[in-house]
Amino acid sequence: MDWEGYGPEERCWTPTSPPPFIGNILKSPSPRQPELEGPLRAIIPTKAGNAVQLACTPEAEKAFVELKQALQSLPAQGLPDPNKPFTQTVRTRPQKRTILSAFETVFGRPPNTGVGPPLTDSVLLTDSMVQYCMSLHRALSIVSKQVQAVLPSPADKHLHDIAPGNWVLVKDLRRKQWNQARWTGPHQVLLTTQTAVKIEGRGTWVHHTHCKKAPTPAPTPSSSTPTD
Repeated sequence: MDWEGYGPEERCWTPTSPPPFIGNILKSPSPRQPELEGPLRAIIPTKAGNAVQLACTPEAEKAFVELKQALQSLPAQGLPDPNKPFTQTVRTRPQKRTILSAFETVFGRPPNTGVGPPLTDSVLLTDSMVQYCMSLHRALSIVSKQVQAVLPSPADKHLHDIAPGNWVLVKDLRRKQWNQARWTGPHQVLLTTQTAVKIEGRGTWVHHTHCKKAPTPAPTPSSSTPTD
């Protein structure tokens, strides 16, 4: 088969590969789609697993080349045909999460597809569309101001009195038993910000509310003893 333009992982088809390829790539069906799909579907075993390799026939190879050429040429990659009904060339399927189509999200109303009662406004940038955009802009501006008003202002000074070189105890928030110590340490502070501290032996920063100052530990005597 003519595999020019395809990677090594795409050159080995299994019996379940051609249907997704045909269904996902050929978004705008051509009049010859059933004719091109026929030889490719004929080589798919009806009862076989993914491990079975396909035995390509000359007809299937020819159909694959023609299908590839159809995908790389118009009208498969062109604009919708203006001579065809609008509903046959443009997809307006609602999205699962928003229950709205792309047209409704942008313009605030369903498209005039000719199905159902006709819409009075079928021309873009009418007075109603301009009023809708202006109202939407005002609503977004009001919401944006409300959000900005409740956001905390950045701190311009330290909210704690911990400095590098101090010793602190760190609160243990992941105790597994009730009789475990609530505080671990002491740990020496290496760096500080307005709201957090960096301690020795720990890769992450600790919020200052989870720390409290501790006295400087006494130096431990050397455990090494002279030997004879």
